[in-house]
Amino acid sequence: MVQDPQYYPDPQHFDGFRFARAESQAGGSSSAGKTKLTDITHDWPIWGSSKLPCAGRFYTVMVLKLIITHFLLHHDCSFPAGQPLQPRVWRTWSVPSQKTVLLLRKRAIPDSE
Repeated sequence: MVQDPQYYPDPQHFDGFRFARAESQAGGSSSAGKTKLTDITHDWPIWGSSKLPCAGRFYTVMVLKLIITHFLLHHDCSFPAGQPLQPRVWRTWSVPSQKTVLLLRKRAIPDSE
């Protein structure tokens, strides 16, 4: 589903702003057309069905946001120069290859007083 052109134009091409652009085109401050990670839809059934959705989805999303924020604030990450990205494709999922190298460096955080 995540690589189906019916749902996502040019699904094989990475577009980091795909969902942000879709929401901004949906129209201003109106909630029409806007989605949240916790929404339950037939197009993205990650949290189950509408009859029995995951009760912990709101807590899960909050914890994920905290983890990602902490990581991005305290680390620099990059790929080695010249390393080709070769994802593994399994059914409709594209996952990083086990041979992918990611360089991580802890940032020096100045003391706040």
